[in-house]
Amino acid sequence: MNKVEEFLAEYTISSTNRSYSACLKKFFYAINADPNTYFEDNRDYEQDVKTLHANLIKEKKPALSQKQTLMVVKTFLENYDVIIPKRKWKKIRKKIKGSRAATLDVAPTKKELKQILTHANAMKKSLFLIACSSGIRISTILQLEPSDVDLECNPPKITIPSNITKTGNPRYCFMSNEAKAALIEYLKIRDAYLQSAINRSKNKPHIKKDPNDTTIFPVSYHTVRQMWNRLLNKAGYDQRDKTTRRFIMHIHTLRKFFRTNMTYAGVPLDVAEALMGHEGYLTEAYRRYTLDQLAELYKKGMSAVTIFEGSAELTDIQNEQRKLKEENKALHNEMKERKMEILELRLTLQELKNKKK
Repeated sequence: MNKVEEFLAEYTISSTNRSYSACLKKFFYAINADPNTYFEDNRDYEQDVKTLHANLIKEKKPALSQKQTLMVVKTFLENYDVIIPKRKWKKIRKKIKGSRAATLDVAPTKKELKQILTHANAMKKSLFLIACSSGIRISTILQLEPSDVDLECNPPKITIPSNITKTGNPRYCFMSNEAKAALIEYLKIRDAYLQSAINRSKNKPHIKKDPNDTTIFPVSYHTVRQMWNRLLNKAGYDQRDKTTRRFIMHIHTLRKFFRTNMTYAGVPLDVAEALMGHEGYLTEAYRRYTLDQLAELYKKGMSAVTIFEGSAELTDIQNEQRKLKEENKALHNEMKERKMEILELRLTLQELKNKKK
């Protein structure tokens, strides 16, 4: 095990491990060094960091990507007692232009999500409905097992185990009733889906499918991102950022959809952020609210993150049906009154006839 593998072994969260690994690959590629002998070659570590940053700028990496890569490399070096003075790091960071993500993204609307998910099969529909109604990361959803989801709760509850959270503490979130319904239907074919994936991968040695995979969605993050991009293409929402060439309605905007719609529906910001798993809000939200209170607050905003059942078209139909029922009831009451009037007239006529006799 080399130093990189040893370092990465400390990060058990798959998404973090994957991200850190990518950053270190950029580092060693930029400086053309062997990770196996890096700390034995008497390197100029400060110059290596400068070379990395120059390469990131040359490749036009976004500001946030530059900062993350440098942060990971700094952590890696310090893990092996290589300390570059703070003033040196500060000087390097000053050269980073911008502080936001380079891609100008847009959160999809309910109407757009409905059009996008109309092209999805049972697995994709279930996965993305859970994502947009729970606000949790796709990488987290892909690590969930059936036992982590309680479909008997109202609203359906998701328990995120401690071994897949960034804080190492378990947390809770919820999904919409339509996501629950979609999940129930998908679970009926989940095993068949896995077997089909295994069969398709037999002639692809670089793809390994585990027949004993116990996750709800036995698929990789990379594959899910490709699935989402294909759905965008089919629905005609494949617009890309001019600078980064990334889809402006990329997969992470599902979290933005959740946050925007939940807060617009009146759910407190700290609750929406805590349900999404943002660390700065978790402790405070769990201190202020019980699990039952969080569930009630989620139910308050559930319709705002419901795509099909709460669509405008369906609401219009329901309103029209309600209006027709009210009109039918009014007509029924009017007919009933007319029948009573006719009956009274008949009785009056009968009385008049009896008097003449």
